[in-house]
Amino acid sequence: MKENMENLNIKQFEPLAQELEKEKYILNKSADELFQQYLKGLSKILVKENKIIGHLSLWKYPDSEIYEVGTAWVEKKFRGQGVITNMFIELLDEHQGKNIFAVTTNIKMVKILMEKVKMDLIYKDSLSQEVEKTLCFCGPDVTCDFENQGICKIAHKPGVVREGECYIFTNKKK
Repeated sequence: MKENMENLNIKQFEPLAQELEKEKYILNKSADELFQQYLKGLSKILVKENKIIGHLSLWKYPDSEIYEVGTAWVEKKFRGQGVITNMFIELLDEHQGKNIFAVTTNIKMVKILMEKVKMDLIYKDSLSQEVEKTLCFCGPDVTCDFENQGICKIAHKPGVVREGECYIFTNKKK
């Protein structure tokens, strides 16, 4: 399994976009959106037998220099093998100069981000107003009640809401 930067084309992103639609807790992105991220150098792509089996991307917030890690996906038969961890480490290493955040309610991802990827867990109160306003904690369809233990309700898809403690990570101390 390796990243193959030279040979990927938009057609290879179509099955990935279809797989994202099936995932309950991943935002849908079109093949074109995913391909554009790849062309900008903001994605980590793993390919096996000419098929994308892993994807992770940085999404830049408009009118800012803030990026959020998202669209983390690995084909089911390759899950639990450290694929997403390695993708995170490589992507963050390649983009060290960027102000990158990851926001999650997934406790398994919290463990990966803290122990293996070595991102810093931060508190909402430590964010600058610009960052707090920009992040909006997981996207525009989110309601966070930080007065109530930092509970984050993330609407990934219509009618699908994941609720849990909201964890915020950064690659830089802010």
